Amino acid sequence: MPDLTMGQSSIVLLLGLLVGLLSGMFGVGGGFLMVPALNILAGIPGPLALGATICQMLGPATTGLLHRYEGRHLILQLPVTMIGGLLVGLYWGFVFLDWAEGPEVDQILLISYFVLLCSLTLLFSSEWIFATKDRSQRSKGFLSKLQLPPIATFPELKNKQCSLPILGLLATLIGFLSGGMGIGGGVVLVPAFIFLLGISTHEAISAALALTWFSASVATCGHAWQGNVDLRLVCLLLVGGTIGAKIGSILGERWAARRLRGYFTLVVLGAAIMVGIRLFPTLF
Repeated sequence: MPDLTMGQSSIVLLLGLLVGLLSGMFGVGGGFLMVPALNILAGIPGPLALGATICQMLGPATTGLLHRYEGRHLILQLPVTMIGGLLVGLYWGFVFLDWAEGPEVDQILLISYFVLLCSLTLLFSSEWIFATKDRSQRSKGFLSKLQLPPIATFPELKNKQCSLPILGLLATLIGFLSGGMGIGGGVVLVPAFIFLLGISTHEAISAALALTWFSASVATCGHAWQGNVDLRLVCLLLVGGTIGAKIGSILGERWAARRLRGYFTLVVLGAAIMVGIRLFPTLF
């Protein structure tokens, strides 16, 4: 990759700060925004944007994990249970990335991101508009009634019971997104934990952050093996991302759950609009 210009370096640094804020506040790695933003705003090729994004996630995710560990808010039992499915999904994600190599890889990735972001925007906006403001009420989750054996009980989540096959399928999807699209998984995990499994917002964010860290660790090794990790990009992203993650963790713990979901909806919508503006002219 050629040397970065001053303008490109500034954009990459600011993007790292923004993604760090997202990681700390919402428990997401920020790859859903970072990969298309690096490609669209900084002109970074898709595969290099994927590798750098996944690698830099380790900085903000580690900072967020340590902050929650110090405050004794870290959830680990659920993420550890999902590791097996995550590894399977990572493998198929790398297979997808190998298949998508070629001049059309950037367009394929942008289309995938646009579909994902639009789906998440609809999910989050509908819940945010119709959700009750009564904090005493808590969603039981659409999939909580599907008690497919074997069933696991999680003391950290107030003895919440979850079906292991469902958790395995969810983890496989997260691994695929991480390996094939550079998405740490939090952008899917947080709404899945809240709406499908009935976990509270703050517990979902903490569990998603832990799983994002593990996913990013394994995916970084895979992308480095494929030559997609540029350390210049990673260092710039880490500088902004680590600072942003600390600020985001503090804000995330102070804000109400419904307020967090509302802000997250706006972030996802903005990312979908950005990708759509870049993508549509290339399709016609």
